[in-house]
Amino acid sequence: MVYGTVKRHGGEVKVESEQGRGTAIHVFLPVDDAAAAEAAEDHPSPAITPPPFEPVDHQPVVLLVDDDHDVLSANAAVCRSLGFRLLTAANGYQAMKLLRRHATTVDVVLLDLRLPDADGSAIFDQIVEVAPDLPVLLTSGYAADSVVQRLLDAGALDFLPKPMDVSRFREHVEALVRVAS
Repeated sequence: MVYGTVKRHGGEVKVESEQGRGTAIHVFLPVDDAAAAEAAEDHPSPAITPPPFEPVDHQPVVLLVDDDHDVLSANAAVCRSLGFRLLTAANGYQAMKLLRRHATTVDVVLLDLRLPDADGSAIFDQIVEVAPDLPVLLTSGYAADSVVQRLLDAGALDFLPKPMDVSRFREHVEALVRVAS
């Protein structure tokens, strides 16, 4: 119940637990949208610190956007195992900042529809403004069918419910890279 309430209010819950030492639960709630965006810029999520980004011609570049540290880590591991290059963002603000900087090198975006600082559909709309032809794969464990359908109708490539079907994700990215080549 706590997790659902915090997520609906644009917040985050972090749990740290170590046997014999105890458990710490941290609840983060934004003061308002402007404060949340400013905090995201000033204090980027420590979820994943990728190596310096240097695009390589033969490797697809995937922008992963997910606020869940475990999901972001798992998806990053999958992408690396498939030979994809990564950019990662833990919220919409970070995603758009990265996309504006690397719009010409990103091949596909994997966008979580539930983010702490913005609705995933609003981030999708911003992606379309910045890079209208950029393929976007949607993902979520909680998305409403009507929201997903609206985004698919607006040009999103596909919806991959969580947990993600790795083979379907790989097929999409590889097909996109073949078309772009």
